[in-house]
Amino acid sequence: MGRAPEGAFTPYLLDRDPGTVRHDGPIRFPGSCFYKGVVVSDLKHSITLEPGDVFGILVAGRVAKCSVNHVTVANDAPKPPKVNQCNVVWGNEPLTPDTNQTICQVGCLAISLFSQAVLWGCPYDLRTFLKVLYNAGAFSRAYLVDAQAAADAIDVLRWDPVMYGGFPHNPRKDWTVLPAPAEFLSDVLSRQPVIVQLDYDPSDRDIDSHFVLAYRYVPPTLPGDVDDDLLIMDPMGGVYRRASHYFNPDWLRDGSMPDGVTQVERIVTGARIWTRASGT
Repeated sequence: MGRAPEGAFTPYLLDRDPGTVRHDGPIRFPGSCFYKGVVVSDLKHSITLEPGDVFGILVAGRVAKCSVNHVTVANDAPKPPKVNQCNVVWGNEPLTPDTNQTICQVGCLAISLFSQAVLWGCPYDLRTFLKVLYNAGAFSRAYLVDAQAAADAIDVLRWDPVMYGGFPHNPRKDWTVLPAPAEFLSDVLSRQPVIVQLDYDPSDRDIDSHFVLAYRYVPPTLPGDVDDDLLIMDPMGGVYRRASHYFNPDWLRDGSMPDGVTQVERIVTGARIWTRASGT
């Protein structure tokens, strides 16, 4: 691989239809494949174009085949805002009046929901948001347990217990035993962010529950590979990262990740899916 030389190239895919599949290959053409500023003679894997990326055919002196199995255009919808549950302004405050546990300690689900609601136009600051949820009865001490009450209290949120309450219809579906449905999550993420649950400390066998806000599914590099991923807003630090930050490579060897189970299916242990209320 080398840097793209100066000169003209024939653009192959430069339009922007967020979330649409442009080709299910293979696609073969003469020349060299130009992808993200790098020349590659054979590009056999799936690629996702981010806004601003360029994918085309370089006019080169030699002939090579560039085979692309699957090309998608990434959804360039706005990312959910970064919100740090341990922010010095509020991190040490109790999550609710009924507990001494702080926002920093146990606020990941509420913070993820706050980020999602703000993305969809909720006008509240964090303290007001938490107060509204508390007054609506969405909390039990330090835990956000009533999804419907939260949706009733926040105008931009909707909770559909039949469609999105669980998988298939259980709001507390346990994915610590069965693999998470990556295909289902990918489908929902093509339309909206999803709050997913994972193990904050994957180095040991117990599950340290942590919620993050996923906003994009990243498919495996090659067909049959297991390295799919999620792009997330992680309230622990208030940063954008990949869900694979919480992946333990030992899972590939200790029998807890059977053949065919992908990273996302192993990492994600649950989800809470609020949708955007109509008219907001």
